[in-house]
Amino acid sequence: MPPTPFGPPGTPSRDGKPRLSISPVPRFDLITFDAYVTMGIQTSRGCPFDCEFCDIVLLNGRVPRTKDVRQLIEELEAIHRLGCCSTVFIVDDNFIGNKKKLKAEVLPAIIEWMKEKGYPFTLFTQASIGLGFSFGISFSKLVFEPKSITPRSSTRPSPKRPR
Repeated sequence: MPPTPFGPPGTPSRDGKPRLSISPVPRFDLITFDAYVTMGIQTSRGCPFDCEFCDIVLLNGRVPRTKDVRQLIEELEAIHRLGCCSTVFIVDDNFIGNKKKLKAEVLPAIIEWMKEKGYPFTLFTQASIGLGFSFGISFSKLVFEPKSITPRSSTRPSPKRPR
């Protein structure tokens, strides 16, 4: 029996959604890079939360499914090797959907790769405010930088106090 989008026959994902662990590196070589300011990569799909305004659970399921860290690094390497953009958007439904894997594997691998390559990209993503709290950060803005997750205070001057 031939493989299915969910993997080898008889091994579908737990929620019936496609497994990202068998996803190949996208064919970035087919893209005309000068038409893009940023390039997107996806490390996961699905979200364990049930926010009333969001349809991600309906589209991609409640169980976060992730790519292997090796796959993520291969995608970053492919974009870097082709000399693409200086900015990469991690387009996940919810970057913190699997906090344990994010902290233990994904962020350390990204940080190590960025150091080895001389920080070729600015990385950004969207995530719930829980990302900061899960790392013990209190912040007004969150900036995902190659070396760390860094809180930044507002750039607006503070109001003058009456004397």
